[in-house]
Amino acid sequence: MPLGELRVRRGRCLALSPDWGEDEPSALFDRHSGDYWIIGRTARHIITRVLARDMPQSSGAAMMDDCFPALGGGASDFDTVAAQLIELGVLEASS
Repeated sequence: MPLGELRVRRGRCLALSPDWGEDEPSALFDRHSGDYWIIGRTARHIITRVLARDMPQSSGAAMMDDCFPALGGGASDFDTVAAQLIELGVLEASS
């Protein structure tokens, strides 16, 4: 599933919980709505890259190259997690 550019969905103001541990889940908060999600490490890596101030819009392919060798994942894992974040209304994708 080609994702193109990933960005925080309009209207969201996201914040991550402190890093509890590499294999521990994290909490992701929306400061505007009060919504929150418990996310795994793959989602945390994606969100962290999207939120990076020096990269307001991050290429999905570049994030996959950076994240997944260290995480032991692959393209299908990245696509699955990114699609879930989009479905939850956390991120948006545009081609």
